[in-house]
Amino acid sequence: MTIRITCIINSRRKLPAEIGGLLSRLAATENTELEILRTRYPKHASQLAETACRESKDVLIAIGGDGTYNEIVQGIMQSGNRDILLALIPNGTGNDFLLGEDLVFTPAKFFDALYAEQHHRIDIGEVRQSTGMHYFINIADVGFGGYVIRTLEKQRYWAIGGKFSYSLAILRAFFGFRKPQVRIVMDDEIYTGSLLLLAVCNGSTFGHGIVVNPHARTNDARFHVSIFGKVSLIDYIWYLRKLKKGIPIQHPEVLYISCESVAVSILSGSAPLELDGETCGEGDVSFAVIPARIRLLRY
Repeated sequence: MTIRITCIINSRRKLPAEIGGLLSRLAATENTELEILRTRYPKHASQLAETACRESKDVLIAIGGDGTYNEIVQGIMQSGNRDILLALIPNGTGNDFLLGEDLVFTPAKFFDALYAEQHHRIDIGEVRQSTGMHYFINIADVGFGGYVIRTLEKQRYWAIGGKFSYSLAILRAFFGFRKPQVRIVMDDEIYTGSLLLLAVCNGSTFGHGIVVNPHARTNDARFHVSIFGKVSLIDYIWYLRKLKKGIPIQHPEVLYISCESVAVSILSGSAPLELDGETCGEGDVSFAVIPARIRLLRY
């Protein structure tokens, strides 16, 4: 039986030799049909993924970072395909989703897992706004995180990249972001007040290795929500080491809540939304878990 594989590569990043070697090995493997596609413009990965799903391909390989994975998840969800196997290869700046999933890529491990069909099903987050519906595989956040991503996008024009750029964006955001007043309903829990950041977590890790919710699991049919209220830059610096290590924060303005749905109303101010590191507008928004929606390769 032939395995039909579509590989989507984020063309904005150079392809490492080890990944190129893996693709050559796949192409040369018996009973394997490999199609390699490169993105040409923003959101192109979504279109390519949707087409692959509608063509009933067996495997969809995504080579890129968290933003690429997010685009490809949009395409999978839009197609309605529940059977395609999603296989992720890291070639981004942060690769936080794979870090949170404890997936350490090597070409040999990936190849063996692919042909052994090692996988499990993971949940996906559904996002509803007045402008439409979106999805996320890792973490959605309202407030500070979206402001940081907007700052990062501006810094790209200055040719500032990498981890330094992210650290600089966080620092600038603490001085530029104004906390909105919000009302957040999480199943039977309600939070009202100032908001630095709301993280709606399917996965645990974002922002270059920050474990924003150590309780999060991608296969438990629940969100694990982190709320940061009146938290300052000094607080962030003080607790950063714990956040990197995945240690829960003990602070009166930090809350951890487990739930199946989240609804956010912006009472005053502005609260940008970001999904897996991609900006997605702002304003009132709601989130719901779609359990066991995608088959993910485990290696």
